[in-house]
Formats: sequence, structure tokens, C-alpha cells
Amino acid sequence: MWAKHKQHGFTIVELLIVIVVIGILAAISIVSYSGVQNKANDSAVQSDLRNLGQKIELYYAEYGEYPVTWTGLGMKATKDSYGAHYADLHNLLYCRNYTIAAIAGASKSGKVYAYRSGSGVGDYFGSLATNATLCPALGVSTSASNGWAATWYYSNGVWSGLL
Repeated sequence: MWAKHKQHGFTIVELLIVIVVIGILAAISIVSYSGVQNKANDSAVQSDLRNLGQKIELYYAEYGEYPVTWTGLGMKATKDSYGAHYADLHNLLYCRNYTIAAIAGASKSGKVYAYRSGSGVGDYFGSLATNATLCPALGVSTSASNGWAATWYYSNGVWSGLL
């Protein structure tokens, strides 16, 4: 008499399981993407420091001293790869005296890298606090008699002296 009709569709439990699985997959891919992006930013900052270091070494070979600033030297940086999350909103510092130069840059990942003339690029485990403390930590004496100069190329949200 009464025919039973089979119901079609998903139960609420089945839908919840699918939603949870999709959420887990989304979380895994977001974390993975963030890691890849951080590595790309780190590589860009290290490459910039290496290239900038080579340019100042060429300047040193030609003029016998490191440039006081980079303004007008055609220096370039991958600006989107640098972080702006330090106390003074600084992220790229150039220190020099007559005989040694160093560059420190902070990636968006939070890692700080440094170039020191004669040593190449490596990790820097200090912070980008002030040039008066960072330059000596990088091996650049801050004595005025030896031609010490320091320039932040990103400060308080503004890039200067770089293309």
C-alpha cells in the first residue's frame, strides 16, 4: 500500500565531517604557503645584501674607501621582502668606516642577515636597535676619526637612497 521512498541526500554528520576535512586541508596549505613565502623573502634579502656588498667592494677597489652613502650609486633592493616590524621601524642599515663596511637587513620573516666586508652574508642574531650599537656588533668601529658613517635606508615607513 504505502510505498517506502528512499530519502536521498547527506546527513548532518557527513556534512560536518567534510567541512572538518576541508578546514584541516586549508590550515595545512596556509602554513605551507607562509613557510615558502618566508624562505623567498629570506633569499631575496640575502641576495640583496650580497649584491650590495659586491657594489661597495667595487667602489672600495676604485676609490680606496667605502662610499659614505649609496645615494646616486644605483643601488637596488627587493623592497617588498624587507620587514618593517622593529622598534624604530628600521630594516636596512649600512655602516662604514675607511677600512670596513657592513650591511644588515631584516626580512619579513623576522630573520636578520648581515654582510661584512671580507666575510660575505650570514645570519645576524642581534636586533636592529640603533646604528651606534649595531655597527660595532658588525665589526665597524664608530670612531669619528676613522670616517664612521651609518645610514638607514628604510626608516619609519620611507625608503631612501635606493632604487
